[in-house]
Amino acid sequence: MYSHFGMEQLSFDGNDVDVALEYTDSETYEHFRDFFDDTLPEFQRCGNVIQFKVCCNTSSHLRGNVYVQYSKEEDALEARAVFNGRWYAGRQLTCLFVTIERWKSALCGLFWRQRCPKGGQCNFLHAYRNPGNAFWRADQDLLLTEYLRSSQTPKHFHRVRSQRNSKSRRRGSAKSTRRSRSSSDTRSSGSDDSSRRQSSMVKSKSRRSRSRSKRSRSSRSKRSRSRTKRKRSHSKRSRSRSKKLKVSSERSLSRSEKSTDVSHMALGKLSRSKSPSERSTNQLEDKSKRSKKS
Repeated sequence: MYSHFGMEQLSFDGNDVDVALEYTDSETYEHFRDFFDDTLPEFQRCGNVIQFKVCCNTSSHLRGNVYVQYSKEEDALEARAVFNGRWYAGRQLTCLFVTIERWKSALCGLFWRQRCPKGGQCNFLHAYRNPGNAFWRADQDLLLTEYLRSSQTPKHFHRVRSQRNSKSRRRGSAKSTRRSRSSSDTRSSGSDDSSRRQSSMVKSKSRRSRSRSKRSRSSRSKRSRSRTKRKRSHSKRSRSRSKKLKVSSERSLSRSEKSTDVSHMALGKLSRSKSPSERSTNQLEDKSKRSKKS
């Protein structure tokens, strides 16, 4: 439905991709804005439009495609009846129903960042940005939950929801059977595990008690050894002190004996050495004794 000069040239020669380089991005976007302002009111006459996307891919199966999403399936049927076979810009329109569950999975996120490595040949939708960031809630799939909860949701949404519910039920039943089997297995194994755990606990307790007893014994033996060593050191010290006292007493005795000997010797010398008066008196006495004898 949408086309400009570059797309028309690509329809004639699909290999010549450089034809679109003759126009700048601003010119192509202005052309898209004119198309947006011209066609969106026509689609809104049929019902409430919740999404409007125009592709700018260069591949033949996506080039110029326009995606319009309505809130009700009856509005989409009415729009198809009105626009199918209608002529626009010298081309006849063909309208088809397409089921897109999530726009996030359909749109190329790298295109708006200008980082898509495949360029225009990408199989994801390279869509123009709507003026004024229109329909941004649908781009982020924020309206999907509201459509699923409301009573006016399209039938294909109900089908998708019923399929998901059936799949979830099947998965839930399979999980319940697995859980029942696993619970029975875990119960049977749980008793064994409990007995093993109890035995392991008893063994661990016995090992701990043994280790504690060994530690207490080793600590007691170390303490007793240290005490005996201390006693031995004390006895050695007392013996050395007694020896020192004996030696000092012997030295003092020898010194006292030497002092007494020296005093006796001095007295003897004093006794031997007499004064001259005593000597003269002794001589006179000796002479008198001799004279008497004669």
